[in-house]
Amino acid sequence: MSHSFLRAGAAALLVAAGLAFAQPAPKEAAPKQPAAKDPAPTTPAPAAAWPEAKKKKLFAKNDLRGKPAPKLAVEKWLSAEPKTEGKVLLVDFWATWCGPCRALTPELERFSKTFGNDLVVIGISDEPESKVRPYMDEKKVSYSMAIDTKGAMKKEVGVEGIPHVLLISSDGVVRWQGFPGDTTDPLNEAVIRSVIEADKAAKAEREKAEQDAKDRSGKKKPAEKKNR
Repeated sequence: MSHSFLRAGAAALLVAAGLAFAQPAPKEAAPKQPAAKDPAPTTPAPAAAWPEAKKKKLFAKNDLRGKPAPKLAVEKWLSAEPKTEGKVLLVDFWATWCGPCRALTPELERFSKTFGNDLVVIGISDEPESKVRPYMDEKKVSYSMAIDTKGAMKKEVGVEGIPHVLLISSDGVVRWQGFPGDTTDPLNEAVIRSVIEADKAAKAEREKAEQDAKDRSGKKKPAEKKNR
């Protein structure tokens, strides 16, 4: 055997060995990821609720909380007549000679500005315009104001002390009633906001029920097949 043949064979063996070492090591299999869990069921937010009718002195013969409010009727509007349909109303029975009533005026102004279109604030006095108009100008009252010298609505409520407030939802039901400064159940932004939120939720439910009723009535009944 010639030396050239031996050299060629050795070279071939070296090349083969080099190729063997050059092969990449097999990759390790990636660890299996745990299967994604279904998201935990979320608890639905509690529905907005009307304020609790707390036990207190109402300063009125009639407790109208949870009952239909008397019809809003005035003798004369001293401001532009407000649009009340579909709105939450705050009706304040008051008089210019009443100290607590006068102290409440800035609060009513603040409520009116804070809640905007969600709340209509209405002051009703049984005094003549000549008494009320100067007070409105002096205090720069911007919420709705009216007089009713016969006190028709006031008598229906049976008001025995002023200021006396009714907070009425858009469905015409009294949701809060009484003396605004009552420490047991004061009239404040939280109370008004709770009525507005509950009112919106109730309106949404009514609208959905009405739409569902329309959808059901709009579905055509399948035509009956005639016997041939």
